[in-house]
Amino acid sequence: MRCVNCGKTIPEDAVFCNYCGTKIEIVKQVYTTQENGSECGETENRTIHKEEITNSIDKSKTTKKTVLIVLCVLLCIGIIFFSLKVYKSNIIKEVAKEYNYKKPMSEEDLKLKSETDMEVIAWEIDKELPLETGPGITITKCSFEDYSLVYTILLKGQSQSNYNDESISETRRNVLEELKKVFVDSESKKDLEMMDKYNYDIVIIYTNELDEELFRINIQPSEILI
Repeated sequence: MRCVNCGKTIPEDAVFCNYCGTKIEIVKQVYTTQENGSECGETENRTIHKEEITNSIDKSKTTKKTVLIVLCVLLCIGIIFFSLKVYKSNIIKEVAKEYNYKKPMSEEDLKLKSETDMEVIAWEIDKELPLETGPGITITKCSFEDYSLVYTILLKGQSQSNYNDESISETRRNVLEELKKVFVDSESKKDLEMMDKYNYDIVIIYTNELDEELFRINIQPSEILI
């Protein structure tokens, strides 16, 4: 056979070229033809095998990119709710100064207080944004609106055609499992119970550079408490 680098004839069982030192790998043998083959046939075989290898490499790169995006999304979810736990302690202490807890509070007052607590938490987290959590993934906004704690995440280079009902459902399941790992201590569970009591939920909105909504995930606190 011939070396794919210098073109000189080398033994069939050679591991390295005796002339240029190039390593002879099995994948490169698809480019080698029998000496009695026609020059035209050799060119055709090389083209076919090269296309097959290129397609295989492209598929591998696409799979790796998809896995990386999913991992980065899960990572940013973890960072989001870790931030929520970090801020919670000091924030509630500040908000508590505005209330006299020695006096009984009506249900309406308790609900109003819970809304204030959620708004302050969202505001404190939003002050630290935008935050890049991975390649092409940025948390851009956190807010409390329409009785929901809303996070907006930018996914660069993505479009709605990249997602379908199945992939969105799978992402939601993964996010839910990640949230269950975050809200494990008793203090966090109290927060979830408060959110569940007043029908607050968690909404994660995914967008692209054109500010187009790719999809959104809605999580009920009761789902995390299960």
